[in-house]
Amino acid sequence: MDRLKNTPHRRIIEVLRISFDGLEEKDREIFLHIACFYKGKDKDRVTQILDYCQLNPVIGLSVLADRSLITISNNELSMHDLLQEMGWEIVREQSPTYPGKRSRLWSHEDINNVLESDKVRV
Repeated sequence: MDRLKNTPHRRIIEVLRISFDGLEEKDREIFLHIACFYKGKDKDRVTQILDYCQLNPVIGLSVLADRSLITISNNELSMHDLLQEMGWEIVREQSPTYPGKRSRLWSHEDINNVLESDKVRV
């Protein structure tokens, strides 16, 4: 049942992925940061953080907004839930079975599993 439930989203995400794949590398990074951490956050604060990461966020946020991958309203960053889900899936694909090898962790379950597995190794 779960598999059938996720199928329509898969098809939509595959179509949305075309927009993501057409982005420059820095813009992809900004998109993934927003999807995983900064959706609903203050644009100015996120710009400071992303600037520190040398991602040229002023240009990148403009590109993402122009391509309708994010919206900026009342100085708040937002994106459609399906776009966020696509971002999460892109990060999950980096290492489907070992969350500790992914570039980002946002799920408390994954974070807890990584910390627990690291604790066992030490």
